[in-house]
Amino acid sequence: MHAINLDPDNARAHAGLATAHTYQYFWDGLWETLEKGVKSAERAVQLDRNEPEALSALSLTLTKSGRSEEGVRFAEQAAKLLPGSVIGIALLGVALVHMGRHDEARQHLLCAIQLDPHIGDWTHEFLGQTYYFSHRFEEAVSVFERIIEPPSWVCGYHAASCAMSGDDSAARELVNAYVRLVHDESNGQDGPEEQ
Repeated sequence: MHAINLDPDNARAHAGLATAHTYQYFWDGLWETLEKGVKSAERAVQLDRNEPEALSALSLTLTKSGRSEEGVRFAEQAAKLLPGSVIGIALLGVALVHMGRHDEARQHLLCAIQLDPHIGDWTHEFLGQTYYFSHRFEEAVSVFERIIEPPSWVCGYHAASCAMSGDDSAARELVNAYVRLVHDESNGQDGPEEQ
């Protein structure tokens, strides 16, 4: 916020604020928080339509707001402006997952992971979804197993992938882990997880 106070026309500062609001939404689950992110991202793009960070922030906020078609459009614009951006490539993959375009999403997520193997578990969370929704359950299990501290929603996908691939014992263990995580989250030990 300090950067915006110093320069109210700084598109990157508005993009950073939008991203911060979006990440806060992942924890507090409040729609108002995400709406603040959308407004900040829209302002960033209004200030500079050629700023990849602004376009990526708008893509993420729109995607998480259920406007994934628009999110894909802005992510594609960001990727064209800055084709080597690992985060930009991954965010395009995330937007495509939300649109149900899993084969395309997988290509972008795999590319991002190849460019930066330490990008973060969130890319694996969405990559696993692409395999799950493509009925490639063993590959989904393999991806989900790489995630160090999976959020509850990932445990659910992981358990379902195990069950669909015939590993009922692992599926039961993961369902129990899922129940514990949901219980912990509902008791305030963690915030709601991104879906």
